[in-house]
Amino acid sequence: MKYRIILFVVLSLSVTSCMQRMMMGGHDDHNEHQATTITKEVINGDYTLSITIEPMTIGTEGNIALSLRSKFTVPESVNVHYMISKSSAVETGSKHDHGEQTELNEEFKTLHQNITMMNGTSTIAYTPTAAGSFILTIEIEKIPNSDASLSAEAAFMVHEKKSSGMGEMMGMSSEYWYLGAAVMAGMMIVMWTVRGGIF
Repeated sequence: MKYRIILFVVLSLSVTSCMQRMMMGGHDDHNEHQATTITKEVINGDYTLSITIEPMTIGTEGNIALSLRSKFTVPESVNVHYMISKSSAVETGSKHDHGEQTELNEEFKTLHQNITMMNGTSTIAYTPTAAGSFILTIEIEKIPNSDASLSAEAAFMVHEKKSSGMGEMMGMSSEYWYLGAAVMAGMMIVMWTVRGGIF
C-alpha cells in the first residue's frame, strides 16, 4: 500500500508540474509579443528633440509625445510638421504574429499635419486606420531665435486588435483543467485495473 501511495503522489505531482509549465509557457509567449513603446532622440547644437510613441492598435487612439529641450531657453512656441507614412521595409502579403495580421490596408493615405509645440512639449493623438509598419517623420524647420532646425524619423508598428482576452485566458485555463482531470482519471483507472484499487 505504501508503494502505491508513493506512486500515486509522484504521478500527481508530474501531471501538476506539466500543466504549470504549459500555462507558464503560454503566458511567456503572450508577454513576448506585447507591443513596446518606441523612443527616439536627435540632437542639433543646443537642442534635443525626443519622440515617444505608445504601443499602437488599429482603431484605438494612441499618443505620440514630443519634447524639445535646450541647454539654455526653450522657445514658448515652435511650429512642427509631422508625417505618418507606410514603411518601405514592410513585407508584401500578410504576416501572422501571435494571432495578429500585419497586412497593410491599401486605403491608408500618408498623413501630414502641422502643430504647435508649447513650452517644449506637445502630444499628438493618433488613431490608426490600418495595421502594419509605419514611419513617423518630425520636422522643425526653424527654432525661433536661433538658426537651428531639427528632423527625426521613428519606425513603429500598428497591431490588429487581439481577439485574446480574459474570456480566452479562462478558456485556456479550462482546457488545461480538463486535460489534467482526464489524465488523472486515466491514471486512476489504470491503477484500479492493474492493482485492483487505487491504494
